[in-house]
Amino acid sequence: PAFDAMAAVVKLLEMMARLEVRLRALIRQVPESHVTRGEVPCPNEEKGAVMRRLLAATKGQAVDLVEGVRVRMGEEWVAAIPDPDRACFLVVGESPDRDRARALVEELKERIAGWRREGA
Repeated sequence: PAFDAMAAVVKLLEMMARLEVRLRALIRQVPESHVTRGEVPCPNEEKGAVMRRLLAATKGQAVDLVEGVRVRMGEEWVAAIPDPDRACFLVVGESPDRDRARALVEELKERIAGWRREGA
């Protein structure tokens, strides 16, 4: 199998032709999703402590630790990703509902700011 974008497109078109499915019909089946991003300032020397607080606060939840801390909640998720070059966290949230995605990001930004005020 090939893992490049063009091969994927060819395979998708091949499948659509076999099943006699139009692209518009496939697009209608894709669930709506909204991604929101924000930043919260955090000195580099405090990032580790903030990450530990976030891990402790999400104990027992579905968490991915690839680039930062990503908390999965069904169809939603929110992540705190430490910026490697700047003194901040990138906070990203995704939800089927635009307002909920924004709320997830704002809530995590507020928690990070609060932990920093407490001395992480």
